[in-house]
Amino acid sequence: MALYATNRFAGDGVTTSYEFNFVGKYLARSHVKAYQEDNATLARTPVAITNSNFLNDTTLYNLPVTPTGATLVIYRDTPKPPLVDFTNGSRFTEFNMDLVARQGLFVIM
Repeated sequence: MALYATNRFAGDGVTTSYEFNFVGKYLARSHVKAYQEDNATLARTPVAITNSNFLNDTTLYNLPVTPTGATLVIYRDTPKPPLVDFTNGSRFTEFNMDLVARQGLFVIM
């Protein structure tokens, strides 16, 4: 199964910066989420990501160290409620049409 919106990084007990890539990128930084997963028990611990953790659009830094024996998972979590609400008489803009199309694809992925 292809992982279009998930990046997995083996913990090494040292690294705090990660370069990630999602097919189609993401719609908002708030849609980028992460958790640490224990490789033996598969227990997940959420990792808080704030805007200050973004070095650029595809690199997170100053994240908690992921220990050896665990995996850091960075994933895209696109909200399912519509991000655009078209109304009668409104103009269709390229931006809003692209946003609706990308949101649908990202939710499916």
